Formats: sequence, structure tokens, C-alpha cells
Amino acid sequence: MKNKLIKNTLIVLISSLFIRLLSLINRIILTRSLGTEGISLYSLILPSIMLFLSISCFSLNTSMIKVTATVKSKSVIKNGILIAVITSSVSSLILLIILKHLSSSLLKQPNTYYPILFSIPLFYLTSISSVLRGFLSGIEKMGSTSIANLLEQVSRILFTILIFIFIKNKNITTYVTYAVIA
Repeated sequence: MKNKLIKNTLIVLISSLFIRLLSLINRIILTRSLGTEGISLYSLILPSIMLFLSISCFSLNTSMIKVTATVKSKSVIKNGILIAVITSSVSSLILLIILKHLSSSLLKQPNTYYPILFSIPLFYLTSISSVLRGFLSGIEKMGSTSIANLLEQVSRILFTILIFIFIKNKNITTYVTYAVIA
């Protein structure tokens, strides 16, 4: 038991270090690509997107770890994904209802509308990803979770680089929208 705990702890610590370094590289690429105006727009919309992402994920990762550790059944995944889709749909609907008011009145930037709008599919992806990661953590497969996190960061960096190569000479709202999607 102690060896497994130490092994899982080391896997999580080492992968977290690499994920933080890759996140730093991604942030540098975004800052250089978007410029001052783009990164200020990106920083303005990010808290709103993160709030709705938190609502859509609804602590599913932690709940899945607990339930999977006690039940150890694959039916937990189906129920978790169902809950993830429901919470993502509710948060997406709420965001769609208030999006016009959020972008024009609260953020006072009408060009934040489309970047926030195109972030809605991310709610579903993130909440389903939380369910799957929680399940893997619940059955103590930390290596799989760590590899998935590393692949996510690497693909995010590659996607960001490729998108900014292909969308030359577009307006700043387009750049920020793609940065949010990345």
C-alpha cells in the first residue's frame, strides 16, 4: 500500500511540474501571438469562461473519485457523463441567456461576445473529461491521468501554434476566439 501511494504521488508531482512548464510555454506563445490588445481581451473574458466552466464541471472530478473508489463499477461512468451533459447544458443555457448583457453591459466590450459564445462546446468537453479523469483516479490509474494531462497541454500548444499560422491578417476578435478554443 505504501509503495503504491508513494508511486502515485511521484507520478502526480512530476507530471504536474511538466504540465506547469508546458502551460508557461503556452502562455508565452499566446502573449506573443495576441499582442497587447488581444491578451487584454483574452484576460477580460477568461474569468467569465472559467466561472461557467466551474459550474458545468460541478465538482464532478472529486465526486467521481469518491464514487469510483467505493463502487468500482463502469456504470459510474455512464451516470457521471449524464450528469456532466446535464450540468453543461444548464450552464450553457444560462450563458446564452445572459451573454448579450454580459458582453455589452458587464464587460463593456461588445467584441467579447463571440469568444465567449464559442467557448460553450468547451463546457461539455471539460465536464466529460472531469468525469473520465475522476474515474481513472478512483481506480488509482494515476499514470493514465498524468499522460492525458500532458497530452492535453502539448496538443493545446500545437493547436495554438497551428491556428495562429493559418489565420494571418484577421481581426483581434478572431484571434482571441481561436485562443479560447485552443
